[in-house]
Amino acid sequence: MSETAAHLVDQVVSVVPMRQWVLTVPHPLRYLMSYDKELCSRVVTEHVRSVFGWLRRKAKAELGLRLSRAC
Repeated sequence: MSETAAHLVDQVVSVVPMRQWVLTVPHPLRYLMSYDKELCSRVVTEHVRSVFGWLRRKAKAELGLRLSRAC
């Protein structure tokens, strides 16, 4: 297991550009989300939708593709 971790750190992670995404939620909403699975799911879904939209726009801009209004 430690050999695999060393390989990933030395050969994979160091080569691949990575970005960390953090979702910060106000305390009152955190408390509600801890008891309401549907609310938690909706918040996470919107966060992922927002990140994916940003990634699509960034990729299209870097590749010189036309940006559509849907993204």
